[in-house]
Amino acid sequence: MTATVPGSRPIIQHADIVSGEAVRARTWLDAAELANWCGGNGEVLVPGYSPEQTIAAGASATFRFRITPPGRAVQRVWHVHLEGNAAITVDTTEGSPVDYVIADGALVLYRENLTAKSSALQEMKLDITNAASSATVTVKSIACFEAPRIALDKDAVDYGVETTTTAVREPIQENNYTSLGGIVGAFNATQRRQYFNIARPDTNGDSWSTTSGTFVIVLDEVPILARKLYPASTTGNVRFAALCKASDATTDGEIRITNNATANTVTLTVTNPGTGWDWYTVDFPVDILCEDLSDATGWPDGALLTAVAKTLDIDFRVSGGAGTFYIASIAAIEY
Repeated sequence: MTATVPGSRPIIQHADIVSGEAVRARTWLDAAELANWCGGNGEVLVPGYSPEQTIAAGASATFRFRITPPGRAVQRVWHVHLEGNAAITVDTTEGSPVDYVIADGALVLYRENLTAKSSALQEMKLDITNAASSATVTVKSIACFEAPRIALDKDAVDYGVETTTTAVREPIQENNYTSLGGIVGAFNATQRRQYFNIARPDTNGDSWSTTSGTFVIVLDEVPILARKLYPASTTGNVRFAALCKASDATTDGEIRITNNATANTVTLTVTNPGTGWDWYTVDFPVDILCEDLSDATGWPDGALLTAVAKTLDIDFRVSGGAGTFYIASIAAIEY
């Protein structure tokens, strides 16, 4: 048995929900279909960004991202905008290599079929190989999202709701996947946000690097809004992950995140990372501004997207040793 995902977002009429009054059966059905619609539409895993990386003929570039998916997707969709004239091969973590011919630039749409559904913290990789006979090709933008689904299984992973049990004159049950129990289970299913995922190719020459003992900017004036957990919440939690390494086993590094709204900072200390890429994380608890649902822009106090006071700065430095400290990817994810 499966739960059908509506083609468009069902709307629950506010006028039908009145304190102290019984909820009509049709409203429960709308709620069940809305739960299935939410579950069937996947999350954005890599919000679109511009790496502006050039890949020479015969060379490859690997972009690596840190994600916490909701765990219901069976396919990911990659949007990669390229400029140049080249024959390229695109491959991903669980996908199969696909060849494309790029003429004067093109948008590559690559579908990655997953071997299993998973909500675990994980890494995604995007490999782009430029054929030896090609000219250079420039990666102008990368984005990735989970493909929408037309049906959900009614199980502990998909949380599909059996909508026939919410129909008029049917008993309101509280079993898994039926009636109230199904609706509650579906809306309790984790929907995590990927605030940003910004990666450069994981090579020494293309990644961010520094030999400086003072902080050097990586990203500045990054706009970010945490999800509102409670009606009165004004700030939320965000986890930052960075893919790092050093030129030798004795060089340490630090990554500092500054919240310009509060002037508070957190520092991710990377001690003896060695010469192999690895992920390191640090949490910025209860400090990142939440979206304001009372404002049309969603920004607290109506702040614009470009308001520096509402953004983050990320910089890094060498904190020990005399080598080079590298960063290939930085992600801000919900936890």
